[in-house]
Amino acid sequence: MSDFLKKEREGQILYLTLSRPEKLNALNRELLEKLYRTYIDLESDDEIRLIIINGSEKAFSAGADLDDLTNFDIREAQEYIDLGQLAMQKVARAKQVTIASVDGYALGGGFELALACDFTIASESATFGLPES
Repeated sequence: MSDFLKKEREGQILYLTLSRPEKLNALNRELLEKLYRTYIDLESDDEIRLIIINGSEKAFSAGADLDDLTNFDIREAQEYIDLGQLAMQKVARAKQVTIASVDGYALGGGFELALACDFTIASESATFGLPES
């Protein structure tokens, strides 16, 4: 398993860093699974009060990993979509306050992740969009 989602705790704050810089932090199945599982684990955590999600290097997240999607059959594509929805719902419904710290691209699923957070803080170089529409 790779380390696509880095976790760093400082007291009551948990920092989550999307870490696929070579893919502009695109959301592949493994990264979505790790995000989902992290939020499931946080349901029973009464110590973490704030979660800050950011992206490594040039982007928050460029959205879905299109290289992965081209290799999916219909069943795998539906599972990926379902996992993405479950992960975003966990973020949106978390008992902890979640902040998206956006620098660079937040496109497609990356923009959806930022929207699922309670607050979004964007740098001057942040770019938001839904290219699939």
